[in-house]
Amino acid sequence: RLLNVICTASPVPIYKSEQALVQVHEGMLSIARELLQELEKYIDLTSPSHKLVFTGHSIGGSLAILLTILLANDRGARFVRDNVLRVFTYGCPPIFEIESTSNAKRNGYVDDSCSILDAFDLPTDLVYGYCQPWDPIVRFYSKYDPLYPLIDDLGEDGITLFDSGPSRTLRPIMKTILESWEGWPGYRDNARAKLGQDYRGVGEHFLLL
Repeated sequence: RLLNVICTASPVPIYKSEQALVQVHEGMLSIARELLQELEKYIDLTSPSHKLVFTGHSIGGSLAILLTILLANDRGARFVRDNVLRVFTYGCPPIFEIESTSNAKRNGYVDDSCSILDAFDLPTDLVYGYCQPWDPIVRFYSKYDPLYPLIDDLGEDGITLFDSGPSRTLRPIMKTILESWEGWPGYRDNARAKLGQDYRGVGEHFLLL
């Protein structure tokens, strides 16, 4: 179930104004809303003298950002600025996109500020994202997505990977694995239909060398 939710990557609106439309990964949004229901009671118990820090690795990092955005949506940007110290992410895939009346903002950044966070009246340095240069995870759901070509180049049998390419040593092994995976057909078809997005990163980004 979780894999299929992760592959349900179609963009759905999370914020709309005359200046911008922010959309987010549909599957991640459903997970984040469930998480927020579980976490809100602990957020409300936080002492006024303390601030929250959200952090996560990979998909957990994407959810940490999304939880912060949901809090801003539900309780206002002032609540987040007053109560959230920072969001730290490590190797997280991008899950947001923005359409703006300003052409410059369509790439996600204007004057070194993050237009996605700016749409929610949040500062760019609220989110610190760290990644390694060759990490494939941070390319998921982008135009450089390493998973989508794999799913998109299957043989007619639905289990032979990279069918159009030359012989590959691991192809028979992967074929055997996929043949034995009962959930593969559902995952495959969902991925084919819903992957291939071009989402953007959020916040300030740092390379770990």
